[in-house]
Amino acid sequence: MLTHSNEVSKESLLLHSLSSDDYIENIGPIIRTAIKNNGLDNLIETLQETVCDKEQQLQEVSVKGSSDIKLAVGSIIEVKKISDDLRYKVLEINDDLESTGKVLNEKNKVSIKYKKLYNKINETIFVLKSCLQILELTNKIIDLIGKKSFYHALKNLQDLVNIHLNEIETFEFTKKIISSVPTLHKMIKEDSFSFVKKWLGNLERHFHTIGDDCFQQLQALNSYWAETRSQNPILAQYSINSPIELSVRPDKFKTFDPFSLNNITLDSVYDSMMVYDTINELDELKEQFKKEWLIKKDRLVYPMYNSNPSQEMFLDRNQLRDFIYSLIGLLVCDRLIGVKTHFKLRSSNESREMFVTICKRLVPILKKHVDEKITTLDDIIFFKKLICCSIQILEQCDYPIENLYSILLCILQRYMKIITNNFKIELVKNMNADDSMPLVVKDMESYKSISIISWYRHTPSNNRFPKQLPFSSIYPMTCLQIQNLIKEVNEFIDDFYSYQGREILRITIETIDSVLNNIVIKNLRHKIESTIKEVIAQNLINLEFFSTSVREIENLLSYSSESRSIDSIHLTAYDNFLATRKLAEDKLFEMVDTKVEDLLDFVDYNWRTKEQNPEPNIFIKDIGQFLQMMFTSTFSNLPRTVKSLLLLRTFDLLSSYFLDFLKRSSLFTKEAIYNFDMDITYIESIINELNGQNQNQPADEDEEKSIEEHSIPTSVSLQSTFIELRQLINLLKSGTLDEFREQSIRMRKYDRIKPEDAISAIHKLEREPEIGEEANELQQNSAIASISGSGRFARFGYKFKKSTAG
Repeated sequence: MLTHSNEVSKESLLLHSLSSDDYIENIGPIIRTAIKNNGLDNLIETLQETVCDKEQQLQEVSVKGSSDIKLAVGSIIEVKKISDDLRYKVLEINDDLESTGKVLNEKNKVSIKYKKLYNKINETIFVLKSCLQILELTNKIIDLIGKKSFYHALKNLQDLVNIHLNEIETFEFTKKIISSVPTLHKMIKEDSFSFVKKWLGNLERHFHTIGDDCFQQLQALNSYWAETRSQNPILAQYSINSPIELSVRPDKFKTFDPFSLNNITLDSVYDSMMVYDTINELDELKEQFKKEWLIKKDRLVYPMYNSNPSQEMFLDRNQLRDFIYSLIGLLVCDRLIGVKTHFKLRSSNESREMFVTICKRLVPILKKHVDEKITTLDDIIFFKKLICCSIQILEQCDYPIENLYSILLCILQRYMKIITNNFKIELVKNMNADDSMPLVVKDMESYKSISIISWYRHTPSNNRFPKQLPFSSIYPMTCLQIQNLIKEVNEFIDDFYSYQGREILRITIETIDSVLNNIVIKNLRHKIESTIKEVIAQNLINLEFFSTSVREIENLLSYSSESRSIDSIHLTAYDNFLATRKLAEDKLFEMVDTKVEDLLDFVDYNWRTKEQNPEPNIFIKDIGQFLQMMFTSTFSNLPRTVKSLLLLRTFDLLSSYFLDFLKRSSLFTKEAIYNFDMDITYIESIINELNGQNQNQPADEDEEKSIEEHSIPTSVSLQSTFIELRQLINLLKSGTLDEFREQSIRMRKYDRIKPEDAISAIHKLEREPEIGEEANELQQNSAIASISGSGRFARFGYKFKKSTAG
């Protein structure tokens, strides 16, 4: 149907072209189309049919009109002529087309031949390009391996494997390349880790340098923070690595990177990580890296595990410092590797476990070194700075420093021993130089300085100098020593001791307490073992001030922040000072008692004398002078409580002796009683004189409290020591028991005398003898005895004065 339609269309077009005036021009395209479509024969047939149709139409027209026929004949002839011309032209065209088709056919055959050749050439070019690509990738892989760019080599190897090699897989070199892929894969993997091992070896050689850099950086940070705290007292209580310090730390300290400082990069590590991550074997890399890292660690800490326990691991401080620097370098690098690799190779737990393992072995070794090798302050300061800086560096790296911090406590204890020993040496030197005499100051400046040092709060009554202080030079010198000791301890622990404050305070308190108990008190006890009462008396005064100073020392210790959590600080030295003071008192009492007893051994009364002495006996005066000199000079600075006790004991001893001496006498005359009364009155006057001086002596608050709590004797109790003796003398002076028999009088005048003693004493009182030769002879003998006794005591008094003066 479609073909018929096309034919109708062509015929209509041909008829239209022939009927037009310029049919020659219009028919040309139709002929070309027919030639192109090999339809020239059909066209000719069509033209012939058209001619026939036209002739028929012409005949029909001629029949209808003769006039038109004539015209048509001419046209027909013309058309025929044209048709013939066209036929000839079509034939010529057909001949041309036939010849052209043959040429085209030949050329087409040549074209097909060349096309096949071209395809073969293209195939060859593709194969060659594939070969070149394989060779280029292979060479590039080998070149990248040589340049240590293992990750890029691996990526190129994967590209090589992904190339389709079907066309060239039969080539020999291709087979070799394909077979070498696993080898290249293994080479890349092994060589990448091999360079990681080399990097670790290079890093190991930098451990000491990195540790040194970290120490220098931290020292600079400590200097900066010390200056900052001095400018801002609010920050004084905060140490390095505290949250406050970290918040204000300058960026130059925060961004410190020892790797960059030593031009150490992790390129090899990163490259190896990417290689192993690409082949999904990152865990294997982590295990291999851990193994190599532990080898580096073991090589460094090897001496700790192979040193002879009886030998010191570190021969000198330089060897110790180098080891610590290298160890810090190892630990800092371990932490930096973890951070810079996002903990894919070294996790925080692994770093901590390695550090804890090292500390278990290192801490005992360092403690042993402290105990055996640290002997001077210079050594202890060097070692403390080394360990403290190490702890601060490790604390910045988030390592658990508790075990290592225990070394600081060991260092502190060792420091306490050293400064305690130095304190002892200086104190013994000062003790030996002390003359056990009251300290004399020459000007107000010295007075104020000594008062501040000694916590002596007595206000002078005048500004006349020189002035005599109650204590000797050893007291202010020891106070200054103790204050310096506490200051040195505070400075020692100020910078680095940031933790376990209560334990540090406990060590400090125990040290100060030990210094007071085992050094100060021990040497003071040695002082009071003297046989010279002046030395004992002066050191008794010193002990009084020392016991008071303990409270001031406790206040000094309470200033630390750690002590605020403690209710109160109590030094046992306070009780020991009191106990030592009691020993000194007892020793002094014993010496005074012995001296008084020695004097009393020379007392010898003639109870039968008939003569009344104009003045007290010389031995009584000797006793009185001894007591006056002792209490007004030797014991003048004694605490009022001690002095009162001494007075009471001494006069109680005298009273008891004279009372017993009177009771043991078998007979006495009124003259003897008169003389005895004069002697006792003299002793009582000495009591009143010394007691008045003692009452005028100022007492501080502690003494007043002690007087109230312990019933220290006052003037009334002191005078009461002679009451019984005085009442008995008064009874003998009365000569009868009349007043004693009266109860009211007895209770008022003789309440201390027992009835049997009163009766015995009156019965011993000699009555008036008859005048005779026997009485005169007895009186003369009594006088002779009295004179001889007086001469003997006169000689003793001279010797005593001479000995005391010497």
